[in-house]
Amino acid sequence: MFLTIQLVGAMYIFYLGFKMAFGKRKSFVLESDNTLEVSTTSAGRLFKEGLLTSLSNPKPVLFFMAVFPQFINTEQTYLSQFLILALAFCLLVLLIHFCYAEAFALASRYLWKAQDNLYLITKIGSVTLMLIAILLFVSVVLTV
Repeated sequence: MFLTIQLVGAMYIFYLGFKMAFGKRKSFVLESDNTLEVSTTSAGRLFKEGLLTSLSNPKPVLFFMAVFPQFINTEQTYLSQFLILALAFCLLVLLIHFCYAEAFALASRYLWKAQDNLYLITKIGSVTLMLIAILLFVSVVLTV
């Protein structure tokens, strides 16, 4: 069953890479003040989508279950310790995401200047996805 899931995942990753490599080339129109009009979706809707995505992600739950018990003192109340650890975790996540946002904002100044850069980045990404898929497929086949 697990091997089947891995094979299907590898095929899907390859499909995504193939679609990126040979799909229609999208053109982005930059406005005069160098901002990109991507979507007219409201901030509230984007927040709801992000919240649902985060809540449906099992990684934080697994992280909390695997890491937090090591820092809990059984001789003290659990709630206060958990709240302190959860707050620290949230602050670290916010800091990391802020750093991501700043790094991508800086990078976007250079990446959006020419359509050729976007085309090249898309091609590199598509080839990378296809290579990852092929490596995953080969590793699954070799383990059988």
